[in-house]
Amino acid sequence: MDERMVAVLGFALASAGMVLWYRRFRLPFSAFLTGCFVLGAIYALTASTANLTGMMLGRGGLNGLFDLRESPAFATATLLFGIGAFLVGMWFDTRDPHRLGRHAATAFWCHLLAAPALVNTVAVTLLGGGGSGGIGLLAVALLAITVLALVIDRRSFLTAAIAYIALVIAWVMGEGDGAQWIFILIVLGALITAIGTWWVQLRAVVMKALPDFPGKDRLPPYSMPE
Repeated sequence: MDERMVAVLGFALASAGMVLWYRRFRLPFSAFLTGCFVLGAIYALTASTANLTGMMLGRGGLNGLFDLRESPAFATATLLFGIGAFLVGMWFDTRDPHRLGRHAATAFWCHLLAAPALVNTVAVTLLGGGGSGGIGLLAVALLAITVLALVIDRRSFLTAAIAYIALVIAWVMGEGDGAQWIFILIVLGALITAIGTWWVQLRAVVMKALPDFPGKDRLPPYSMPE
């Protein structure tokens, strides 16, 4: 076998071992390690040597890898992995909507894997379009991601999007010097702090506004504050 298949099989066997470990010991962190090994197998299978070499030499960085147009196999695999990790996380979440036991803890680690995989792929691909159109689509995507984070009551998705929110704020304010970037970071910090402070109230408003959908009653409970 060549080096690529050795890596794929190594990661695959490691992920299978972690699944057996979880079935025996029920350790939530095992889900994170399993996801990392699965991600390693996917990347070893789909990443082109040219892209990886360019990243190691500082040409193109991660942007080319996560852009669906520049690296379709790698970026699509990342997107599918993110969707899979999100669905697994939601399966665990719906088994423990009050977030009291190991199912919720396991879901946390699954969402911690899903959030950057989904956010990076979507954001980098939209930014690759360039111009105000790409920024506008990115802003819409970030708004949808924020609503999703509120609905499932998981802040990891919002955390993964912070850097891209900063890019949108910078584009709205226009390019400037270091002093302007300080102001941009202050605005970003104030925005994130406000969302975190009024998270419960914002979630209640969003959940009340949404119509009933399958599984809504199995999400964490919410109520309108008095």
